[in-house]
Amino acid sequence: MNTQEARICQFPQKEHIWAVDVGYGYTKALSNRGKKVCFPSVISPARDMPLAELSDDRTGHTVTIHKEGSPDEQFFVGQLAIKEGRSVQFTLDEVKHKHPVHDVVLLTAIALLDPEAPGKLVVGLPVDYYREQGKSLTEHLTNLTAVVSVDGGPKKQISFENVLVYPQGAGAILVAPDMPPSGIVAVVDVGHKTTDCVALELGNGGSRPVQSMCISVDAGIVHLHQAVAEEFLKLTGIRLPAVYIEQVLRTGRIWFRGQEIDLSQVIKDKRDGITRSIADGVLAAWGDRADFVYKVYLAGGGVLELPELASIFPGSSIIPDAQYANAMGFLKFGERC
Repeated sequence: MNTQEARICQFPQKEHIWAVDVGYGYTKALSNRGKKVCFPSVISPARDMPLAELSDDRTGHTVTIHKEGSPDEQFFVGQLAIKEGRSVQFTLDEVKHKHPVHDVVLLTAIALLDPEAPGKLVVGLPVDYYREQGKSLTEHLTNLTAVVSVDGGPKKQISFENVLVYPQGAGAILVAPDMPPSGIVAVVDVGHKTTDCVALELGNGGSRPVQSMCISVDAGIVHLHQAVAEEFLKLTGIRLPAVYIEQVLRTGRIWFRGQEIDLSQVIKDKRDGITRSIADGVLAAWGDRADFVYKVYLAGGGVLELPELASIFPGSSIIPDAQYANAMGFLKFGERC
């Protein structure tokens, strides 16, 4: 076989595609090669931990990042930052990609997906930020390149040949099951800071966004975290460390200075209030079309914290693997483009 025949007979390599949903609460990422990661969008400067070998691999990651022209930086990322970090950082900024947390968690996610070469990256923005920030986010990520090592593993060169930005909520609707052939369908995607709603009108084998029904509501799970922290401060005079927030939300209680503090009623009341705020914001945007929506899909990790939403939107259903719904939709979009 000559060289030309060998080239013809070679199968093309599958393109690397990474879908990353950098949420205010959690970073979720998938690759078209089957890898999947999720961790809190929290970082802190790394420090020496003499007993690190006694920890398991579920407590987060130590990440080293080198950008050209800059010294190496080392971070605790995810649960490790929450549990062991000092000067912990997270962001609620509207322009998320300008905050240092964004690039650290995104690069960590890509490194955990085992990149072997530059590839295509698909990310998302809340509906209300999509038009304003889409171009600047694309430019920022196109120019982002770094060498990353996670947990002392091999150094991985990360860069992106192509960057696509897709609206949050619209990503989730791409993987919604049992879509009807016609009518209006909507996704209510509950996140940490915002809830995104995207509505499509289906018919004649196609779809179009219903612009007036596509909105972001400033209500999410962070408001539940804030309510718990404020109530604990009121009862004890002490700020509740972030490491205990998830425990309190799960059990409704916490042990403090020899006494059990019951926060279950505060949590219930705040859950009800956030659920109502989300529903009121969405239904106000829908107006008189609300009663004619064929189906409502619920997505996002936050929807699992607010089960009452299902009763407010009749005929609604939760998208399987709801926390990853946007990332799965981003990946599907990336495979099409």
